[in-house]
Amino acid sequence: MRPYSTDLRERIIQHHTAGVHHDEIASTFQVGHRTIERYIRLLQTTGSLEARTTTGRHRFVNNDQLLVFEKQLENNSDMTLEQHQKLWLETQEQLLSTATISRMIKRLGGTFKKSDHARERFRP
Repeated sequence: MRPYSTDLRERIIQHHTAGVHHDEIASTFQVGHRTIERYIRLLQTTGSLEARTTTGRHRFVNNDQLLVFEKQLENNSDMTLEQHQKLWLETQEQLLSTATISRMIKRLGGTFKKSDHARERFRP
C-alpha cells in the first residue's frame, strides 16, 4: 500500500489544529482515526509529515548465491524442495526453509511440476 501524499497529511493536521473533531476529519478525508493519530505523533516526534521509507523484507540469499542455486537446479532437476534444502545446507552451510527455496525458484522464473512418479521437477 502506498503512503498518503504529504499534501493530504498536511491538510489533515491543519484540520486537527483548527479544532475539527477526529470523526469529521476521518469522514472528510476518508482515513481512519489511527491514521490521524499517527500523523499527529509523527509531526510531534520528527517535525515532518514526510512518509518514511520502507526497507522491505530481508532476503536470505543474495544475487550471487542465486546464481549458484540456479546451477544446483540445473544439475538436480528431479529433486524435491526438501532435497534441494538439504543439498544447499551441505554445500553452502546455510539452512533455508522450503518456502525460501520455492521463492528462489520463482525468482529464477521456474516452476515445479509433478511428474509421473509424483516427484517435483524444475521447469525453467
